Amino acid sequence: MKQRDVYAAAGERAPTSYGARRGYFVRRAGRYILAGVVAALQQLNPQQAAFAQSAAGSVPPDGARPTDAPHASAKAALPPVPPEYIEVEHDGIAFSYHPSARERIGELFDTAQSVRTELERRLGAPVLRNVLVRVTAVPAEMAHLSPGDVSAGTACAAFSEHGLVVLSAVPPPGAPPATLSQSLAHALAHLALDEATGQRAPAWFHEGFATFTASGAATRTRAMIEIGLLGRASSLAEIVSTQAEYGPHRHEAADLVRFVASSHTRAGEASLPMLARRLKEGVPFESALARAVDESSLAALEAKWRESRARRYAFLPVLITLAALVLAIVGAVKAVVRLRRGRAAAAAAARPRRKRAESAPKVVRGSPVVAAAGRAAAGRGNDAAIHVPRDPEVPKVEHNGTWHTLH
Repeated sequence: MKQRDVYAAAGERAPTSYGARRGYFVRRAGRYILAGVVAALQQLNPQQAAFAQSAAGSVPPDGARPTDAPHASAKAALPPVPPEYIEVEHDGIAFSYHPSARERIGELFDTAQSVRTELERRLGAPVLRNVLVRVTAVPAEMAHLSPGDVSAGTACAAFSEHGLVVLSAVPPPGAPPATLSQSLAHALAHLALDEATGQRAPAWFHEGFATFTASGAATRTRAMIEIGLLGRASSLAEIVSTQAEYGPHRHEAADLVRFVASSHTRAGEASLPMLARRLKEGVPFESALARAVDESSLAALEAKWRESRARRYAFLPVLITLAALVLAIVGAVKAVVRLRRGRAAAAAAARPRRKRAESAPKVVRGSPVVAAAGRAAAGRGNDAAIHVPRDPEVPKVEHNGTWHTLH
């Protein structure tokens, strides 16, 4: 499409100068950016995404668990470890792993210790003091080393009744992309939350807490910005109904956990340890979650959380984008100014050279006849000035002091 067609489609008259055309396209880019910002803010507006269902109707059935943290009877026998597996204890955590995972087991030692320290700080209670970690060579072996069922497509499984984590050194097809250390952190988070709450947290909060623990802040921030800008923000009812297993809902559930973990009551008590303690005391989850952030209902909590999302994932990226745009425009203007100054300096430097060339004396060249006459007069010793005829193109000769025209 030609430029004049672009202007015609926008219903505007085509600008005539380069500066006007540049300003036109800058304005159009600004309109598109502002339109995207408005759409994102509309999606994050708590009035438009209000909690449509009652809290009681949103709670999953009793006993619902994440697929990677299933229930297993405490009476179920723990399968023995194959004889070829290597067993080692590190800082209170017993590891059993296939020899093929020997080179990767070192990173799991550091991950287990750092994750346990972080979980104790967040939950406000000692957790993960007696944990078994089994690392298999392939996903198919996970079921043989687990006291319960292991869902297909999971790279890790946590069994709170036995304090057991079963990992596969090779992730199964279809599993979310994660490193072995991230899988271990994810499973340990399930165990720690069960230990701190008495296994009373719903599945969606379980998965959000594990995702919040295992994924980095940059990953969560990128996912939440993408959800907001693409208009995919979900209500709390939608997150609860899907159990937040995979896809964007788990990142939103993780962000809700982030919001709770960063909140405090009016008395100054951290919200997440308060939530875990009340759940362990038998307080219903909906009431415990709302009161942990000093709200009366889940709907009020959701509105407060969405305000936090808007500040964190909408306004900040918009400000960064606008700042980058302003810096780009300023840089372009400075480049144009430097270019024009360079051209002006070059023109000013060339002007004196032209003046010197114009003021230099010009040599008048006569015809060959005049030159020959001059040489002849000089040969006779005549020092008088030589009279140059007005029309040097007509052949003339000098004879006895008189000029004669040749015919």
